[in-house]
Amino acid sequence: MRLGQHSVQGPELGHTQRRGASFAASPPEHPAPYPSGQAPPWVNNPVPSRPSGQLPEPSLKDLADLAVRKAFEGLLDGKLAVSVPDSVAVARLAWQVERDQAIPERDAALRQLEKWQRDMTEFTWALRMVLDRQYPGAWPAVMTEVRKHCPAAPR
Repeated sequence: MRLGQHSVQGPELGHTQRRGASFAASPPEHPAPYPSGQAPPWVNNPVPSRPSGQLPEPSLKDLADLAVRKAFEGLLDGKLAVSVPDSVAVARLAWQVERDQAIPERDAALRQLEKWQRDMTEFTWALRMVLDRQYPGAWPAVMTEVRKHCPAAPR
């Protein structure tokens, strides 16, 4: 054991747990409480209500939220019902599933943006061709005027 550490034997732990110097100020039998005395707001997000007569369908995100909440409550009470590494693993898995489900939507948005950019390029070239045909040499003046009003305009 290093300087600044002490060990705690608790009936609910069943084994000796080492605590670092950051816990030295609190009595060994009581874990250090959260600074405001309650869980942070992101731990206790309200669950949206469901229409009457419809059974709840818990998702992986709901499970992850519950695991994180139970782990945090266990840290506050000193009785871990859910281990912190397990709750972190479930939360990470929920994040990965949510990210994987969002990939098709992101790809569709990127394809739509690319199409819009191609259409704008075609429109710009068509406009330039018409202006060059009807007013030779007018394109640089038109683009100078556009850049005055829109600094991000194409060069």
